[in-house]
Amino acid sequence: MRGLKRPGARDAKPLLIEDDLPHDLFFPASLAEVSEVLSAITADDAKSITHIYLRRAKSSEFRSGRIPFAEYIRAEGICLIALYPWPTHLQTPLTLKPGDAIMNRYKRWAPQLQSHKAKWSLQWHADAVRDFFLHEVLKSELLCHVEVQRQSEKNQDMMRRRNKGEFFARQRFFEETVEIY
Repeated sequence: MRGLKRPGARDAKPLLIEDDLPHDLFFPASLAEVSEVLSAITADDAKSITHIYLRRAKSSEFRSGRIPFAEYIRAEGICLIALYPWPTHLQTPLTLKPGDAIMNRYKRWAPQLQSHKAKWSLQWHADAVRDFFLHEVLKSELLCHVEVQRQSEKNQDMMRRRNKGEFFARQRFFEETVEIY
C-alpha cells in the first residue's frame, strides 16, 4: 500500500497499474480486458474500487512456491485488487495434494493434477487460464470487495468510537483464502 495514493475526485477510477514481468511470466488478461469486466459490473459497490494492480510477485513468494492468484486490500480509503502473473509453462505449484472437494471447484477449467518427486502442481490449458483469471479470480475479488464494503458501512460508527483505522486484506490461493483484519 506504500506509494499508492487515493484517486482525486476528477481521476477515472479505478487507477490501472501494471508491473513489468520477466520473460517467463505473463498476465492472462490485459488491463483493458480487466477494465472491460469491471465496467460490466452494475453494482455501485464495485464502482468504489480505487486501484487495479497487475502485480509482480515477490522473490520470497517464488521461493516458497506460494504465489496468490489475487489479493484484495482495503485501507486508508484505498480499495485495491491485485492480480498476479502466471508462469508461461502454465504450472501452478501446490503445497499439498488437494482433496477432491477442492479439485471439484476447479473442474470447469480442467487443470491436470501432477506429482513429481513428491511435489504437487497443476498443469493448466492456455485457453482456460484467461477465463479463470477474468471470470473466477477477478469476480471473486469483486464479490469480496462488495462484502467488505457492506460490512464496513455497518461497522463505521463502531470504528469511529474506537478511533481505529480500517484495514482488511485477503489473499486467494488455489487451496485456501487467507484473510487479515
